[in-house]
Amino acid sequence: VLDSLANPAILAGHSSGGMIVSEAARRRSERIQSLVYLSAFLLPSGKTPRDVMTMDHESILPASLEIDLAKGVSSVKKECARSVFYHDCSDEDAEWAISQLQPEPLIPPGPSNTHTAAGESPTPIPRFYIECLHDKALGPRTQQWMYTESPCDAVYSLNTSHSPFLSAPAALTRYLLEIAGRRSTCD
Repeated sequence: VLDSLANPAILAGHSSGGMIVSEAARRRSERIQSLVYLSAFLLPSGKTPRDVMTMDHESILPASLEIDLAKGVSSVKKECARSVFYHDCSDEDAEWAISQLQPEPLIPPGPSNTHTAAGESPTPIPRFYIECLHDKALGPRTQQWMYTESPCDAVYSLNTSHSPFLSAPAALTRYLLEIAGRRSTCD
């Protein structure tokens, strides 16, 4: 997809998607204008998601998971999903979002970040972090630790749960547009 675009893209990764945009930046830096981490894993060099979640004492996600070792997946218990991800969303939005949740592959033990620090690539790419200050899936202190260990060009804060695209879409959109504008004025 990146190769098909006329111009370099702004990639935004939410939650575990932070690891995906970091890897895309490592592999295709010339096709990426900037990276946005939305309450996302911005893994410092040598750290794994398991390392980060082990130190996150604010998160209620680990206690809300069902693990299926036979299938190699984890799922958030339906009765816990609203508290974990959508506690500030409308009933209608939370119900819809919960119906969309799918199992995720289990993270294998051992190091997963064998290349460079999060989002590092041969060409420096501007990075931005949008923290969610009432997040119960990826705690605010953990988010702060990650963007402090792996500094970003700017950090934005939202007084929301893990899902600001549902609970505060206008505020999130303002930040994303500001990020897009910041980069274009630096070209």
